[in-house]
Amino acid sequence: MEKTAAAAEVPREDGNAGEMTPLQQQITRLHQELGRQESLWADVHRKLQNHIDALRKQNLELREELRGLQRQQGKARKKSAARPHTGRESHTLVPKVHLCFCVVCIM
Repeated sequence: MEKTAAAAEVPREDGNAGEMTPLQQQITRLHQELGRQESLWADVHRKLQNHIDALRKQNLELREELRGLQRQQGKARKKSAARPHTGRESHTLVPKVHLCFCVVCIM
């Protein structure tokens, strides 16, 4: 950008006076457009960075929640292993079945 601004300030020669003015105007317009584009890019970059930061925070929260659930699961396993088994109980897990006859489930 600095080179472009410096080029716009180059003094005109008498023979090219008619050509320099339109070229200088074009350089000025391009310089302004570049400034607008840089501003838009900076805004988009800022928004994307905020979104990335929010996703990182959410990821950390979910990982912490997962660790807590895993700790609870480990405690539950230890507790069930510590209980004495009586009689001829089966040690296999049997899935619980939930029967629902509501309209939403039938469809």
